[in-house]
Amino acid sequence: MSVQSIISLLQLKLTFICSVVLCIGAIACENEIDTSPNILPMVEPLEPDMMSNNVDSCTSCMEIGTWYRFTKLQLEAIDNGPHPVIQVLNSLWAADVDSHALNVLFEVRAIDGDQITMGAMNAAWVSEVEDDYCLLPETSIEFIFTQDGCSVANNLSAGINIYAGSQEIPKNCSPEGEAQNAIPVREVLLEAKLSSDCSELMNGTVRSAAIKKTALEETCSCLSPIISSCQGLDPDFEGNNFDECAGCNQRYSSLSRQLNSIRPLTWECDVDGEQGVCIEASFAATRLSFTPPACL
Repeated sequence: MSVQSIISLLQLKLTFICSVVLCIGAIACENEIDTSPNILPMVEPLEPDMMSNNVDSCTSCMEIGTWYRFTKLQLEAIDNGPHPVIQVLNSLWAADVDSHALNVLFEVRAIDGDQITMGAMNAAWVSEVEDDYCLLPETSIEFIFTQDGCSVANNLSAGINIYAGSQEIPKNCSPEGEAQNAIPVREVLLEAKLSSDCSELMNGTVRSAAIKKTALEETCSCLSPIISSCQGLDPDFEGNNFDECAGCNQRYSSLSRQLNSIRPLTWECDVDGEQGVCIEASFAATRLSFTPPACL
């Protein structure tokens, strides 16, 4: 084959290849590019109740007349630090809370803007039936909480009287004490979170609290988890071997002695110009579906 023939054949093949390429390009570009602006689908606006969040719910669901019961009360520190008695007392308190021998209650008494007035009150065990306890009005002390969203806290310190046991057999004995047969806790500052429906007080913190030295000395406790084993108070009892707990019985011992015998207290707090033991604690409470009756 001549050179001229080869050149002609190559030109023919090149022409064919170019035609194929152009044809493919034409097919690939057959659909025109859509240059019109994108239009997003419309979304229906949420109804107002669907837009509400936890904070909105918390600010409107607290109701006057509602009662809350502490489901947890746990010491975190004594005199600003650890103390060996904390674990012992927490175990005893947990058992008393579960058995309804220890009932610390809050009652919502007034709501004025972001101010919520609650009464802190104790109730006495009545029977083995769940939630069978009765109110002890003499233990009542008021707190004024400020609400900020789902948070509540009191800035003006108040108090809580810790009563445990039944009416007939109190587990704390102080016939002549500041809080009769109860532990008077003073200078109490609390804070907690409300659940979105206000059914719970969560992550509760006792930021600070104190018990006077004299209150600890004049309060005696029976540490048995069984109420009946404490046997009740004997007005004629003249006191134990330490000349303590007159009017109680042999099964009670000074709360101050109980704490100091494990490790001496350092009395880091001041209550009305008097030495006191500092307390930090945590708590939780649940809304009751009923109003507890007063003790007869």
